[in-house]
Amino acid sequence: MARPPNEPDEIEEFLRRAEREFGRRSDVPDEPPRPAPLLPPRPVVTYSLLWAIGMVYVLASALSGSVFQPAFPVLVALGAKVNERIANGEVWRLLTAVFLHANLIHILFNGYALSVLGPETERFYGHGRFLTLYMLSGLGGSIASYALSPAPAVGASGAIFGL
Repeated sequence: MARPPNEPDEIEEFLRRAEREFGRRSDVPDEPPRPAPLLPPRPVVTYSLLWAIGMVYVLASALSGSVFQPAFPVLVALGAKVNERIANGEVWRLLTAVFLHANLIHILFNGYALSVLGPETERFYGHGRFLTLYMLSGLGGSIASYALSPAPAVGASGAIFGL
């Protein structure tokens, strides 16, 4: 009686000899079925943020009468970071400034950066954590701007740097 194979090479040789002698087993499939690949979740938060930023820019442009550069008073009325107003209690400006942009080039660059970094970051962290990261980064950027610069400011650069 032959001893059972112990080494991987011996096992492979044993299986090849058994197939030559007896043929392939009919109850064993040629290849195991592969599970369906998981599709990555759609970056709905990224697309929603891009849409919201775009719509706010359209609103600012329409109120200003200029597609290329919204008027400064319109940006202030919509929530730009103005240190004096924040010091007087309008702290919501720290977040609203993240959705405003100073001109067409500004929104195009920030929109492009968000469209490149956002989907992969959102897939990695998930929708809720991605949105939290984006908003906290935007808030952090606005707070840093408030603390370090007296100039009015708008833009999503702080949030994008956070990604």
